[in-house]
Amino acid sequence: MFLPGYRERLKPWKVAENERFDRERAFWMGERESVHSSIREGKAEPSWMERFLNSQKKALNAKHDEEYTYAVGMLALIGGVLVSSPIQSFFLAMCHFPEWQKKAQEEIDRVCRERMPRPDDI
Repeated sequence: MFLPGYRERLKPWKVAENERFDRERAFWMGERESVHSSIREGKAEPSWMERFLNSQKKALNAKHDEEYTYAVGMLALIGGVLVSSPIQSFFLAMCHFPEWQKKAQEEIDRVCRERMPRPDDI
């Protein structure tokens, strides 16, 4: 009755999401396999995935392997975004309002003197 693939043509957002999912899955699983291979060869660099795989050697279960892989991968992704976004915002603000860098440094020097700032200095 309908042409093959009509649903995909009616929902391009769904096609795009499925393609994104496939790319992301291939990336995370490929990275996990790369680290796993490095561990087997005794050449693994320290990483969250290396630490996770080494800590779970006996507990790893193929049924949950993809879930574990996503959990570690998303921690890395979110960690990177949560760190990089404020830093990028700071640099952008300094480009637009460079006078505030001097004001901030003067306040830090006044409050902290010769030591590094601490959270309680806020």
